[in-house]
Amino acid sequence: MKTAFIVNPTAGEGRLKKQWPGLLAAIRKRLPRLDYSFTKGEKHATGITRQYLKKGFDLIVSVGGDGTLSECVNGFFDNGKKINPDGLLGTLPFGRGCDLARNLSISKDPLLALDHLTGRHYRSLDVGRASFRALSGHQETRYFLNIANVGLVSKAVDLSRQVPRIMGSRISYLYGTLRGILTYQPKTVIYRILPEGDREVKLLNLIIANGKYFGSGMKAAPKAEMSDGFFDCLVAPKMNLFDFLRYLPRLYTGDHQQGSKIDYFRTKLVEVFSKNKGD
Repeated sequence: MKTAFIVNPTAGEGRLKKQWPGLLAAIRKRLPRLDYSFTKGEKHATGITRQYLKKGFDLIVSVGGDGTLSECVNGFFDNGKKINPDGLLGTLPFGRGCDLARNLSISKDPLLALDHLTGRHYRSLDVGRASFRALSGHQETRYFLNIANVGLVSKAVDLSRQVPRIMGSRISYLYGTLRGILTYQPKTVIYRILPEGDREVKLLNLIIANGKYFGSGMKAAPKAEMSDGFFDCLVAPKMNLFDFLRYLPRLYTGDHQQGSKIDYFRTKLVEVFSKNKGD
């Protein structure tokens, strides 16, 4: 099997670049037929993945965090089609969140995570497809393995990037979330669940979950299974700061649905529209 490693040298506050030679030596002992490339910026991992798959590589391994892994997932598709239907994706977690590894019970120690790349430790997972209008105004399509969001969380992720990496992923996400709730302006949206129909809400956040965890350990969808053919969706309506602060800790324990106004449903398809065309 020809294996290619897509390495984000900035992962782990830059520690991956320093530790890569030693990690590579350990990898070569188990997978001698390999190549690797370092990413150089946003979406670079997507292009590298496509190149390797078109060259006949069978296994693509993302080395980094969830962002690098997400870009590799999108590299398996070109114009909406799989480049290599038999291609495999692996991960060596080395980053801030690594929630997909948490979903799959893969160790965050890359040396221990190597075990799932050898033998036949394969598992089929569902892949989500999100089509949306980007800020540029153009229509885009992205693929995801774990979770897609509409609303507050997207803003919180952007804000979390302002925190020095040395503070760690959990503090970063908490900072982004708390600052986000103070500045985010919920919008009225209509979300369509087939075949049930349309529902309207002043939206704080909508989570479309294939996996249980996001945000560095928040257990957003405790019942989600990554290969059951369904998304677990949670719609949180606008709430005041007091209610949000009560709600936030329960995201980590997974009991945030109890006694709340969150709308929970399982579906294969959900569509979201802004009620105001300008939003």
